[in-house]
Amino acid sequence: MTADRLRVEALGSLRAWRGDNELDLGPARQRAVFAALATRATTQPMTMAELIQAVWGATAPASASGSVHTYISGLRQILDPSRTRWSTGGLLVSDASGYLLRLDNDALDVHEFEQLCDTARSCRQDGNVGGGVETLDRALALWSGEALSGVPGPYAESLRTRLAERRILALEMRAAYLLELGSHEDLVPDLTVLVRKHPLRESLWQSLMITLHREGRTTEALDAFRNAREVLRNELGITPGPALVEVHRQILTNDPALIPAPADERPSDKLLSVLPDHVAHTIEDRRTSLHLCRGREKEIAELRQLVDDVLKGHGRTTWIEGEPGIGKSDLLMAALADIGERGCHVAWTAPSEPGQQFPLQTIMDCLGMDAGEATARRALEDVDPVTSTADRVLAYVDRLCATAPLVMIIDDLHWADEASVLVWNRISVAARQLPLLLIAASRPVPRWEELAKARRAAESRGLEVITLAPLADSDAEDLIGDLVGARPGEELRSLVPKAAGNPLYLREVIGALAREQSIEVTDGIANVRNGTAAKAPESLIGAVVRTLDLADELTRETLRRAAVLGAEFGLAQIAATMDKMPSDLLGVFEHVMETRIIVDTETHLAFRHPMLRWTLYNEIPKNVRASWHRRAAEALAETGSGVEQVARQLVAVPAAVDDWVISWLTENHESLSNRAPSIAAMLLHQVSDECPSDDPRREVLLAAYVLVLCLLDQEPLELAKEAMLISRDPDRAAEMRHLAAMILLRRGDTGQAIDLLEGNDSPETPLIWRERRRSLLADFNRGDIGRTRQKTPHPHHDALADEEPHQGDRTRPLLRVATDRPRHRRARMSYGRRRIRFRSARPPPLRSAAGSGVDRAPHRSASGHKIPAATWTGPDTVSEERRVVTFHGLREPGPAALMHGGVSKPVCGRGRDPEAAQYLRAPGTERERCSVLHRAFGRTTIPRTCLAVDLIFASGHGQAGSH
Repeated sequence: MTADRLRVEALGSLRAWRGDNELDLGPARQRAVFAALATRATTQPMTMAELIQAVWGATAPASASGSVHTYISGLRQILDPSRTRWSTGGLLVSDASGYLLRLDNDALDVHEFEQLCDTARSCRQDGNVGGGVETLDRALALWSGEALSGVPGPYAESLRTRLAERRILALEMRAAYLLELGSHEDLVPDLTVLVRKHPLRESLWQSLMITLHREGRTTEALDAFRNAREVLRNELGITPGPALVEVHRQILTNDPALIPAPADERPSDKLLSVLPDHVAHTIEDRRTSLHLCRGREKEIAELRQLVDDVLKGHGRTTWIEGEPGIGKSDLLMAALADIGERGCHVAWTAPSEPGQQFPLQTIMDCLGMDAGEATARRALEDVDPVTSTADRVLAYVDRLCATAPLVMIIDDLHWADEASVLVWNRISVAARQLPLLLIAASRPVPRWEELAKARRAAESRGLEVITLAPLADSDAEDLIGDLVGARPGEELRSLVPKAAGNPLYLREVIGALAREQSIEVTDGIANVRNGTAAKAPESLIGAVVRTLDLADELTRETLRRAAVLGAEFGLAQIAATMDKMPSDLLGVFEHVMETRIIVDTETHLAFRHPMLRWTLYNEIPKNVRASWHRRAAEALAETGSGVEQVARQLVAVPAAVDDWVISWLTENHESLSNRAPSIAAMLLHQVSDECPSDDPRREVLLAAYVLVLCLLDQEPLELAKEAMLISRDPDRAAEMRHLAAMILLRRGDTGQAIDLLEGNDSPETPLIWRERRRSLLADFNRGDIGRTRQKTPHPHHDALADEEPHQGDRTRPLLRVATDRPRHRRARMSYGRRRIRFRSARPPPLRSAAGSGVDRAPHRSASGHKIPAATWTGPDTVSEERRVVTFHGLREPGPAALMHGGVSKPVCGRGRDPEAAQYLRAPGTERERCSVLHRAFGRTTIPRTCLAVDLIFASGHGQAGSH
């Protein structure tokens, strides 16, 4: 078989491979042409007329012939990309008789299915009924959905119908063969589905009736006959056939012929092979395709070495441990894919979650023994039936190991029944003397003590433990690439941190995107289509719920409280929300950290995966969430958490505002507004609305709400007026009046703004707001520089003459606005040099805004005061730095931004520290203003630049008065 051999699948979606590369077969009608060629034209050519009939039928357009030529050409380019136009070779060839596709007979799954069905009939005729069942299982495993799904045309529709009929015949044969063997377990669900889909097939009704009768459900078997009779009469107008009537009679008379003879528990000469259906199908698929088990190469090698050892006669017990979805089952199937071909018995099972119907059912299912028969014998034996059955199981294992090595796998052992766990422990003891490899896969913490005891006992005997850790990021990206068939783009790679190393998350999310056709590949890069969100599908949510099923009620409530706190939290915080001591929850956290629901990040505790938190949070009743968030906020405040964390709890779910919330926000609104303005706005809006009107804290909160809205580029004019009217603090009332005037100015209503500012001219108004009123009034007249210069310079010059520089700082903006246009830059530079000459003899002391007593401007960095020494260590941190309101509009960059740009250039220009150059980058208006200062500094000496801070504040703000 060559490496580039063509393979085609039609028992599902139409797919084709050239070697290991899947081919894109093109548009729908081109796929219809390929389907016809692959299923009909592999031995005899198809003519143009036959292809047209296959694709369009009687409704073919006049251009059909040209279209077929186009499709043939497209298929040739896909099948043989290197083929030249006039080449006569390749996979798709043509001659005078038509078109022929060179496809091996065993390279088409349709042919393989038909051959396997024929082989199954031959096995039955030769007396090998069990071989017939195994062959039919292989044939049915080839199906992945409706044949030729999505392929149009009358030929595809006809072939779909024919193949569907053959599949039903194979299912009927399999049911009949299993009943003949006496293996009727698990047949009822399959047959029930089949009779619903195909109610006119009497053979299916017959098998269902026999199966129900053998399981002791005789009443249901008789009901099935009545249903079949009614359907046949209503649909076809006929009565049931002789075979169905005879089975009905046998059930009525309890004919022993319907009950099979007890199966001999003696192993046959051939090797035992018991595989769950999903395992058998997956292993079969991996024989022809690359398995997806990224990042587990070391563990696969360990398991394969253990198989090598047992084939040499050395038995072992191995325990594979890992969290749900980490890949335990996938590891087993990847490492043991060829186990059936290595000359040993294989016994494999995976118990289901709800528990088992019978004791020892897990261990008996693993060995292929009849649990129903064991139940029937209980009434006939005087000894304990579980003990008796366990002895037979152990004897059966001994006999198997006497004929060949035995590999016995129990996946999800934590779901096994208790009796099976006890027998597993006894078999583990025997593994030291027998050619027996006993493999168990389980979650980190057992569901009950018996399983924990079994593990401890096995560890004392030298248990081999394989622990599966989360996938590395590189392996997770490779897994995504395997799943999508291309290198993942940025959006798909963003799933890696969300998966937290769990392959199940990636498989389920990628699978959901693929089903929605939301992944597109461009230039070899796979991306998510625009507008598509990578959401967790229900199957993944169900897996998360199963993880949490191991937790008791106290543990679950603790986890829910943690989910309310967020992705990260502390033990003390959770204990505070539950009104408990942290020591009371130590046992709970030991348990959840052992199960890896919670992990230690060194600084906090955190949920291992975001889906765990999401699931737990949604378990909290909606009418309870508000009170839990409120309690969480108080607990976070008590434990010294940041104001953002507390505020997020208060805005998470709307709740009634109480006295504690009002007090906390009154004390912390300024810090919250600076750190998280959007959250502050939401919370201030809610609390200020619900705070009683006679509560003195309301004016503080309303003023804070106005300020944070300004910070968010909004214009809260009415709120500012309301805050101004209710404020009993003159400073706060003046600030709100000033803000309202600036909003009016921005809206173009200068007259109303001037009238409103008159209220800040009274003696009761703090000095800072009276001076800012004068600055703002000067800005209204900035269009006429001459008039403005005549009106405004005197207070400033008077202050300079009296050597009162700080009082001069209050009025300096009036001169600055008069020279703020580019054509007046020379005047501004002259002014700057005069200020430097005046102040160089008396450097101003560095004062904080808090120390000034009146100014509310942000704290100023000390970077500018390093200029006299010509030292630069980078810009200092400006505490509570934010954009401030100025008379140019509502918001401008904070003082630190302008200061860093304005101070760095003179220092850098003097050659003292080139690193300062990195702070020269500034956007538009800031760079324009700083350039004027740079030119002014260029004609002064470095010691004189100690006033850089003053000039920068004057150049960009009307708040130059604070230092």
